[in-house]
Amino acid sequence: MKFFKYTLLYSLLCFLALQTHAQISPKLKKYVDSLNQLIDQAPDTSKVDLLQKISWSYRNAMPDSTIIFAQKALDLSEKIKFGKGKIKSLNFIGVAYRNKGNYSLASKYYFDALRAAEKLDDQEQIGYSSINIGNVYVYQTNFLKTW
Repeated sequence: MKFFKYTLLYSLLCFLALQTHAQISPKLKKYVDSLNQLIDQAPDTSKVDLLQKISWSYRNAMPDSTIIFAQKALDLSEKIKFGKGKIKSLNFIGVAYRNKGNYSLASKYYFDALRAAEKLDDQEQIGYSSINIGNVYVYQTNFLKTW
C-alpha cells in the first residue's frame, strides 16, 4: 500500500512537471532540465540545493511548481537533518504563496522559517525570513506593520 501511494505521488509530480515544462520559456526549460539531470547523481545536500534552484526559477511564472520543488527539498532536508536547507525551502514556499496572493499562508511559512533560523542561530536566514515577513505587509500596502 505504501509503495502504491509513493508511486501515485511520483506519477502526479511527473505529470505536473511535464505540464510545467510545456508552459515555460525555452530558456527556463533548458535551465531546469540541466538541473534535473544532476539530481540523481548528487549527494543529499547538493540534491536539496538543486531542488531549491529549480523551485526558485519557477517563483514568478509558476508558483505552484515552486511549491512542489521546494516541498521536495524541505522533505529531504528534514530527512537528512539539513537545517539551512529546511529554512530556505520554507522561505521559498512562502514566496510562492505570496506570489499567489495567499498572504496568510506565506506568513505561516516565513514565521516557520524564522523560528528554524533562530533555533540554528543562522543570521543570514533570520534576515531573509524577516525581510519576507515585512514584504507580506508591503504587498498588502500595510506599511505601518513593516516596522
